[in-house]
Formats: sequence, structure tokens, C-alpha cells
Amino acid sequence: TQTTLNGKEILCTGTPVFDDDGEVEIVIVNSRDLTELSNLKHELSLQQYQLENLKLEHKKYSDMIAHSSVMQKILRTALSIAKVSSSVLITGESGVGKGVLARFIHDNGHRAKAPFVKVDCSSIPESLIESELFGYEKGAFTDARKAKAGRMEVASGGTLFLDEIGNLSLPMQSKLLTAIEKRQISRLGATDIIPIDVRL
Repeated sequence: TQTTLNGKEILCTGTPVFDDDGEVEIVIVNSRDLTELSNLKHELSLQQYQLENLKLEHKKYSDMIAHSSVMQKILRTALSIAKVSSSVLITGESGVGKGVLARFIHDNGHRAKAPFVKVDCSSIPESLIESELFGYEKGAFTDARKAKAGRMEVASGGTLFLDEIGNLSLPMQSKLLTAIEKRQISRLGATDIIPIDVRL
């Protein structure tokens, strides 16, 4: 594409015509004015932007206050992310509202009616984190008087929010990564494989 001196955007294509000797005799040039198309695309983008803003203004969010342009941008991004099932990494200092934003993404996605399960990785002792995430069978350890489903199993079909995941030990992170990649877990003391479908 090219832009003329008066600001119009045009698309130029050239088709060569060869003579009997295979030499280029003439080039037929076709020019199309794309100005109106570009203006329509810009107007559409602007309307989509305004529509997202209207959605944010008219939708009521629990525990969510967003007046700044930066936060509005974050919420628009979160709305876009909510439409897909990809895992999401939310970073920020303690107390900035990472959990609220995670819940916002969950509530605006297709898993909204499924469970939203939060795991505070920093508050669970290292010795208990595996049983909390994956669950256990009766007799798996001394106090395991009955079987219990882990948080990943409970969250299946919905969203699992792992808060302060960086506090997990490296061996535990490795086990968690394996469960995420294979989309399956085994309770402690069990040999059966349990398929899971969670968004992280």
C-alpha cells in the first residue's frame, strides 16, 4: 500500500505483459483507493473499544473498583482472556487484588458456573500441600481415616487459583507441572488415574 500526498491510502498491483522473446513489454498497474476501507476499520475498532468500556461501566463487579485508565485496560484484557481456556499468570505485590482479578476472569468465562477453588500455597505446610492438591485415599497416612478429594479434583470443570505458587518447593512444582501437562492426577495411596479439566 502507498499513501498519497493528500493522505489517501491506495493499493497498487502490477501485472507484467511479456513479448514473444520473454521480455517485459508493458506493466499493467491497477490502483485501488483503500481510504474508505481503512476509515471503516478504524471506526469499527473504535466502536468495539467503546462497547468494551460500556460493558465495564454497566456490569457490576464484586469487590472490583476500577476508575483509572490503566485498570480499565487490565479489565479489558481480562475480559478477552476470559473467553479462552488458557492458563493465566497474574503477577503483582501482595494485596493488589490478584485473587479478585482471577475471580473476575473466572466469572466472565464459560466456566463461570463451575467451581472456583483457591489454594493459598504459602499457608499450607509443605508436608500437607501434596495431599491438599491431589487428595488421598483412606489409610494413605496415619490420620487418613477416610478418602478425600484434592483441590484439583474439586476444581475440575472450573478454575483453580494457586495463590503464591512461587512458594512451592521445586519437587512439588515438578509434580504439579506433570499433573497440569497430563491433565490427570492420582490421590495419595491410590493407583487409579483421575482425569481433570481445570483452568489455572
